[in-house]
Amino acid sequence: MDWASHFPSNCPPEDAEFPNSTYFRLIDGKTIKAKNFKSYRELYPEREFRVPECQAVGLSVYTDIKDIGSLIRRNPALRKKRGRNKLQLAKGDVTSDWGKIKNTRSIELSHHTWWIPLGKEPWEIFVLVNFPEE
Repeated sequence: MDWASHFPSNCPPEDAEFPNSTYFRLIDGKTIKAKNFKSYRELYPEREFRVPECQAVGLSVYTDIKDIGSLIRRNPALRKKRGRNKLQLAKGDVTSDWGKIKNTRSIELSHHTWWIPLGKEPWEIFVLVNFPEE
């Protein structure tokens, strides 16, 4: 697999695995677009992050939909977007040809960092789904 030139060396890490599961991602806006699958590094090229650079160039996804609810409840900015219907939930069935993935749990145990190889367009395999009932 070929990776973007802004990925640091040894990224994805050696212990990252090939994905083969359903993953959830928060989407900003009412429809799924390419911009919803840009890494923090792509969105904010000059910003310093509290995570390793290899994580900053990957995307956050979750395997447990309940962790998305936990994240929104803890984050005031996400709660505000959710309240204004500007935050959507997307689900995708991701297979091994879609890059590498690693559980990079934080508070949410199902948090994963996903590194997408060049030439893949993940917005094509994700669909909008309803948030779970609280």
